[in-house]
Amino acid sequence: MGVSREKDIALEGVKVRVAHQQNILDCYGPLDPRQRNLKITKLRRHIEVKGNLSEEDVETLLWGANHCPVSNSLKGAIEMTTNIKHVE
Repeated sequence: MGVSREKDIALEGVKVRVAHQQNILDCYGPLDPRQRNLKITKLRRHIEVKGNLSEEDVETLLWGANHCPVSNSLKGAIEMTTNIKHVE
């Protein structure tokens, strides 16, 4: 995470899981022409951060995830939610 370097946050590890939801269409595999009409309608990001972090550090990392170039590019097109959890 670039924010951890910029803000000098002692981040020891990061795990990210991304789940998605698509519009519902009856499709019968990748060769079905209706497959082209499937669109991702929602992304859910689950981030685990590890290290000697304060609550402020975790909030800063969450802010960074929500304002990275990819998030900024997808805003407005896809609904996104992000959860962050500090693990020790």
